[in-house]
Amino acid sequence: MDRICALILNLKHHSLPHNDIDALALNDADLGALAVEPQQYKRYRRMVREEYAHIPVEDYLRARLTIITRLLDREMLFSSPLGQRWGAARPSEPAGGEAAADRRARPLAPRRR
Repeated sequence: MDRICALILNLKHHSLPHNDIDALALNDADLGALAVEPQQYKRYRRMVREEYAHIPVEDYLRARLTIITRLLDREMLFSSPLGQRWGAARPSEPAGGEAAADRRARPLAPRRR
């Protein structure tokens, strides 16, 4: 049970020990929605927004921009050997047409605390 909890908690920040294949595979599975066709990803984004509909739009976009920025700052998006087939290198821009949504969110850059 402790192992499962640790694996799940690693997903929060996507900070992974590079020698833990289970953590790497679970992380890649969590990010797998980024490796689908643009129309599938668009549907996924809509579903996520519906799930977080209780969050005000400005706060939602600010948080999303923070997450996307962190992902794009990574050298490699996917970490496991299997996941690297989805995208060996860091993407040049967010998948599935995220760029337009990101332009809307940029004025809402993350607040410094």
